[in-house]
Amino acid sequence: MELPLALVIYGALFAVALLTADGRWPWLFLFAKPATTLSLLLVTGLPSSDRFGVLIVGALLLSALGDTALLHEGRGFFLVGLALFLLAHGAYTTAFLLGGGRGEWMSNGLVGVAVFAVATAYLVWRLWPGIESGLRGPVAFYALAITAMVGAAYVVLAGPWPDYITIPLVAGAVSFYLSDAILAWTQFRQPLPHQQTLNLGLYWTGQLGIALATRYVVGG
Repeated sequence: MELPLALVIYGALFAVALLTADGRWPWLFLFAKPATTLSLLLVTGLPSSDRFGVLIVGALLLSALGDTALLHEGRGFFLVGLALFLLAHGAYTTAFLLGGGRGEWMSNGLVGVAVFAVATAYLVWRLWPGIESGLRGPVAFYALAITAMVGAAYVVLAGPWPDYITIPLVAGAVSFYLSDAILAWTQFRQPLPHQQTLNLGLYWTGQLGIALATRYVVGG
């Protein structure tokens, strides 16, 4: 599918999902949330053989499943969603390092890793008292996974890809990280006004950046 049409479909679903978030028309939100994430597969161009593309598509599919799990209340659904997104971050991290990093751990990559490692440590420290004991292990492990993902995106800056690939990819990874930070703060610290709208806006903006970078990589 041509990119402009893919972006129109994604944009329409994105708008519906945000308009129905935070308890507005919940029956429509049940459809719009996973559908918005799945529509990003169209943005990637649905690559089927390139290693980088396959990993990104897998991460988007895992994310859509995680979205669906988190639509439901309860600790069990939360843990399933956490596990699915953890796997998605693993796929993203692998794609970034194998596809664009090429093992070139230069200064900008290391600075990015260090900055987000410190940010994650501070966030987990602030949230720790509000996390029930049974969730502390999974949450800490997830924090490591998303930090590795965004750190790996910064390592891509040290690789051979041009700016029109690396900039949307890194911006997308950072936006995804911020969306999860907001979600964690609301879940374990205190509610924020219009939390779901803000969280999902950053989340899908981040996923869009990664999907666009994927299309450019695969399409040359």
